[in-house]
Amino acid sequence: MSEMPSTEVANVIRGALAGAIPVRGIDAIGPWERLGGYDVRFAFGDWELSIFNDGGGVDYIDRAVAPDGRVGDYDTWGAEAGAGWACPLRHLEPREVAALDALLARATQMAGCLTP
Repeated sequence: MSEMPSTEVANVIRGALAGAIPVRGIDAIGPWERLGGYDVRFAFGDWELSIFNDGGGVDYIDRAVAPDGRVGDYDTWGAEAGAGWACPLRHLEPREVAALDALLARATQMAGCLTP
């Protein structure tokens, strides 16, 4: 079992979608829609989430670090009972995942993460 259940990370994402948690890009090297094939780190308030972008959109949450230092990642979330798809996104509705994509696109733009 992960130190951090995937449901906890899903709730952080929901808080960000509701506007209660600010989100900013940490190390994106271009607009979210043009990135693909690697993890991009974002700050969700005091949390850090590494989100894998595949083909210009969110594919899965690879790693999360809580403000208290606890860590959850794709491999350990797979050990959760009934994990199936080992990712906090499995707790979100498709419309929430689409809204997360839009939020990440805004976060990379606000951070000035534009293609040179």
